[in-house]
Amino acid sequence: MDRDVQDIRNWNRRAGSTRFGTEEFFRYHPSDKNQIQMIYVKLNPFTGKKQAHFSNYHTATAPEGIPHIHPLYLQKLMTLQSGGDFF
Repeated sequence: MDRDVQDIRNWNRRAGSTRFGTEEFFRYHPSDKNQIQMIYVKLNPFTGKKQAHFSNYHTATAPEGIPHIHPLYLQKLMTLQSGGDFF
């Protein structure tokens, strides 16, 4: 049985929150609270799991409507994302 976009949206309520499979978060720089880093969480089609993509730190205020990322969620995203039978 082939999976499609609607299956992924049914599995994860946030999968289609902004663009398909993309979530946006931010975090503050550890030493300079005037700088933020944007974190985009996208679905990796090869592993079938979410993967974090980071921007560089830049001077800005916290974006309105974009949540601060929880450290445990970020830790979960940064673990080894191995696929099932891809190789």
